[in-house]
Amino acid sequence: MGRLTGLKRTLSEALDPEMHPAGGVSLTNKIAIGLIWVSVLSGVAETEATLQGFDEFWFQIVEYILLAVFSLEYLARLYSATRNKLYKT
Repeated sequence: MGRLTGLKRTLSEALDPEMHPAGGVSLTNKIAIGLIWVSVLSGVAETEATLQGFDEFWFQIVEYILLAVFSLEYLARLYSATRNKLYKT
């Protein structure tokens, strides 16, 4: 049980700004913000008429990778949310 508690603490400190020991946005959240920008820019580029000849395969690869990363992030947030007193039931 100790390892899972340690994992939950590590995840909550990395994902929840209120639990981050130094305060503010963690490196993990900065990376997530960057990936959101990649997602937005990829979606916009995919609709750009001048890129219509570009191989759609690469846009799909980016979408699948981002889907996997954000799904894991979501699950990690769900798992570690109970460490924050605001979300404890």
